[in-house]
Amino acid sequence: MKISHGQTKVVASSGPYTWSAACSDEGGGNTRLVVTVGSSVPNAYAASFEGGAPIPAGGSATIFDTSQSTPVYTIAFPFSAVGSGGTVPQGISFAGLKVAGADCVVNGFLLP
Repeated sequence: MKISHGQTKVVASSGPYTWSAACSDEGGGNTRLVVTVGSSVPNAYAASFEGGAPIPAGGSATIFDTSQSTPVYTIAFPFSAVGSGGTVPQGISFAGLKVAGADCVVNGFLLP
């Protein structure tokens, strides 16, 4: 999914979880991509390669945040979360900044 500066898009959802990506122009040639996961269930926890984060019910947690001045495309974050609802989606995502003719790119797969 291509995302332009100033846009926020839902990139995946499963059960009570929704992953959203926001792309922004930080000036000075830097592009920033921030991915959050929201949950509608209490006691939820989102996976990330930095150790994960609690998700407040009805709120969201940041699981990926990077800024680059040069093109990059990499494994970004796991699509996985767990909460009192018992749903445990699994998958993996890739993220790019300044690649494929887009400001930001997020793609991957999610198994509910």
